[in-house]
Amino acid sequence: MKTCTVCSANESDQAAFCRTCGTAFASASAQPTPAPGYPLQPYQGAPQRKYQALRTIALAYKTLAVVAGAVAVLVAIQLVAALSDRPSSAIVSLLMTLGLGAIFVVTLFAASEGIEVVIDIEENTRRVADRLGAP
Repeated sequence: MKTCTVCSANESDQAAFCRTCGTAFASASAQPTPAPGYPLQPYQGAPQRKYQALRTIALAYKTLAVVAGAVAVLVAIQLVAALSDRPSSAIVSLLMTLGLGAIFVVTLFAASEGIEVVIDIEENTRRVADRLGAP
């Protein structure tokens, strides 16, 4: 019987994962195998942070998204106040302003996250190549 180190549940000796919490049990075959011709190198620590310009652009997109959201809310409030004598027009204007603002905010956040995903993929690829000792 194996005992999970996380939740203390008992599992069979053949179990690869804890059925209670999903923790993987350590085994000799769980070690990563290097690609043929590339011996596995020890991990050398966190890679240097590259692409500061792209990181700055991603931060600018997030900041712009927050500002755009705030402006959309303020414009919607102003429209409702200006059109208070015509409730149906005020509601339509409010919904359109908030809807378009939300689309703009989500688009900016998505662009920012897309940049960060590409950077993370590059860093992980570099880390794996370094670990495998690839040229």
